Amino acid sequence: MSLEKYFPVAEAMARLLHPHGETVVHDLETGKIAAIYHNLSKRKVGDESLIEMLADYAKLPDVFPVYEKMNWDGRKMRSTSATLRDDLGNAVGLLCINLDVSQ
Repeated sequence: MSLEKYFPVAEAMARLLHPHGETVVHDLETGKIAAIYHNLSKRKVGDESLIEMLADYAKLPDVFPVYEKMNWDGRKMRSTSATLRDDLGNAVGLLCINLDVSQ
C-alpha cells in the first residue's frame, strides 16, 4: 500500500507548525522514512526509521503518548505518532510529529 495519500496531511501539519514542527511518514514495510516535512532532525527520505523497538505492528496504538527527546543539536523536542492503517486496519506506517519546545 502506498503511503503517498498521507503526505498532504503531513505537509499541512508541518506548514502549520513551522518553524517549530517537523512531520515524518515512516513506512513500516521497508523500515525507512517515506516523507519528511520541515526537516529539523537532519534525516532524509530513504533513511532508516530506527523503529525496531516496535516489533509487533498488530499491537500499535492509534496514537502514541507524547514523549520528550533531544534533537541532534541539543534542542528539547516533544513528539507523538499516529499509526497509519490500510483498509483492513493493518498498520502500514507512522505519522510522527516532532515539536521544538526549546524556546
